[in-house]
Amino acid sequence: MAVEALRRLLSGCAAFTAAGGFPDLFLHECAKGGAVLENVQKGTASVSARAAEKYLPAVASAAQRSGMTLNVGRRYGLPPLLRRYRARVGIPIGLLVGALLLMLLSGRVWEVTVSGQRQIGREEITDALAELGVSPGARRAKIDAKETERRMIERLPLLSWISVNLIGCKAQVEVREIIVTPELTDEKDYANIVAAMDGVIVSADVLEGSGQPKVGDGVVRGDLLVSGIIEMNNGFQRFVNAKALIRAQTRTTLSVARPLTVEAEKLVKRRSWPVIRFFGITLPLGTALPSGETETDDVYMKSRKTVFPIGVRRADSFVFEAGSLTLSEEDASLVCFASFCEQAAQRYRKAELLRRELIFAVAGGEARVTATSDCVEEIGRRQPFSVEN
Repeated sequence: MAVEALRRLLSGCAAFTAAGGFPDLFLHECAKGGAVLENVQKGTASVSARAAEKYLPAVASAAQRSGMTLNVGRRYGLPPLLRRYRARVGIPIGLLVGALLLMLLSGRVWEVTVSGQRQIGREEITDALAELGVSPGARRAKIDAKETERRMIERLPLLSWISVNLIGCKAQVEVREIIVTPELTDEKDYANIVAAMDGVIVSADVLEGSGQPKVGDGVVRGDLLVSGIIEMNNGFQRFVNAKALIRAQTRTTLSVARPLTVEAEKLVKRRSWPVIRFFGITLPLGTALPSGETETDDVYMKSRKTVFPIGVRRADSFVFEAGSLTLSEEDASLVCFASFCEQAAQRYRKAELLRRELIFAVAGGEARVTATSDCVEEIGRRQPFSVEN
C-alpha cells in the first residue's frame, strides 16, 4: 500500500465522472486504449473512477467514442502541483536554497552544552572551547575531539578529565575537576589546646591530651584547656598533639562603620551595539563600540529543547567618570548594615546565636553599627610547642 501511494504521489492522479452515452462501451474503450482505472463505480448512465495523469488522454478519447460527457475533478500528486506553481519561480528556488542550507548546516555545530563543572565557571570553559574551534557554527568535520580534550586539560589546570562528544548537531562536553583540599596540619607536631576567647564552658570533649575542663567554669583568652603533655605513672612524660572540642557561651562585640561620603562612578555614556550571529558568523549592525566597560547578552532561537545558532547579541558599553557621593543618614545606615551582615555571617557561621543587641549611630561623618552577641561556639585553639631532645 505504501509503495502504491508513493507511486500515485509521484505520477499524479485525477478523479473523474463520465455521464450519459453508453457506460459499458466507455469501459471497453478505456481497456482497449490501455487506461488503468481505479475505484470504478458504474451506474445506469454514469461511471466514476480514478486514473493516473498519463491515462487521462485515453479516458477522454474513450468518452468521446462512447458518447459520454467527461468531467475531471480533483487532481493531486507531484505533476499537478508543479504545473500549478510553474509560473512562480521563487518557490522552486526557495526549495533549492533550503535544501542546500540544510545540507550545509547539518554538518555544523548548533549548540555546545557543558556539564559537571563546579569550581570553574561555564563561560570560562566555553570561551576556552571556542578558542580551540568548538563553538556554535563550527564545522563538525574539523573538530578533533581527542586533541581538544588534551589541549583543554593544558589550558585549565583545575580540569582532571574532559569528554567532548559530537552527537548530531550538538557538542556535549562533560568535565571533572580536581578537588582542592586544604592543607592538613602535621599530626606529628605537639600542641596544647588554649582558649581563643573569654567564655563559660558548656561542653568539653577531650579526645587526646591531659586535663578535663569543667562545665560552668569561666575561662579567659589564652587559658590552657587541654595540655599536650601527659604525665605517666612511672614519672616520665609523653608529648601528644592535644585534640578536644570545647564549646563555651561567649559575648563578643562586632562594630562596622561606613563614611557618609563615598567614592562613586557616574555614568556619562552608554551605547548599544546589536550583532546578528548566524552559525558562528558575526554581522554587526552598528559602528564599533567606544572604550569602557562592556556587557553582552545573547538571545538565540529555540524550539522546545533545541537551540539554534541563530540569534542576536546585544553589547552595551558604559563609560564612567570618577566622583563622590554623599549619602543620607538613612542610606548610609543601610549600606553599613549590609556590610555588617556580610562580616557577621562570616564571623558567626559556626556559632549558635542566643541573643544579639544592635546599636545604630550616625556621627562624625560616618554611620556605625555595633552588635553585642551572646553565642555558644567552639573556643579551643591549637597552640603548638616544641620539645628539645
